Amino acid sequence: MLLPLGILLPLFFRKADIPKKIALIGFIVSLLIEITQLITTRGYFEIDDLFHNTLGAFLGAFIGCSAAKWIYSDGNGHQKK
Repeated sequence: MLLPLGILLPLFFRKADIPKKIALIGFIVSLLIEITQLITTRGYFEIDDLFHNTLGAFLGAFIGCSAAKWIYSDGNGHQKK
């Protein structure tokens, strides 16, 4: 579910340039979703959802970070400012 988050974060925020950071953000977002489901009883709090959503954000981060490096580079491999 959080694969698009992993792709879009590095494209919109230059500080989100490391997949570990994006995986941590994905974990926190997934945890908030699961806690909301637990409190409102509109779903089930499941640990495997935390794992799968974090994994999706992490995999999306590889795509997003690669795309961000390509978009924000000047053609010689240097970052644009």
